[in-house]
Amino acid sequence: MESMPVKRPRRIKPLHLVITLIAVTALAFVILFARAAGSADINKDSKVDVLDLSLLLSDWGKSGSQADINSSGTVEIADLSILLSSWGMTIVASPSPSTATERWSTLHPFLSSAFSNTSVGSGIITDPNS
Repeated sequence: MESMPVKRPRRIKPLHLVITLIAVTALAFVILFARAAGSADINKDSKVDVLDLSLLLSDWGKSGSQADINSSGTVEIADLSILLSSWGMTIVASPSPSTATERWSTLHPFLSSAFSNTSVGSGIITDPNS
């Protein structure tokens, strides 16, 4: 009588695990910081550019600064991350929070449920290249 081969459980490859963790982390940043991205325009000139970066770096480590994008109390690496992820974007004033949420849902349908009951800050971020 021939014995049946034993199926071993499938092992997760370390590279796949690392890629999955990076993807989950990136998605978490999108969800957590998407609302704060509109405030990355520190000098309120409707562009996220080198002037905003300069203001952020000059206030690095300070508390109570307008460069504290995520309102953590201190200008830090998370604020720099938000600013850099919004780099080159143009901030367009939203006519209403509901319209802004609808536009966000259209752009990112997989995140629409995360923002369904929230309002979007001061504006919508648009990519000038699109």
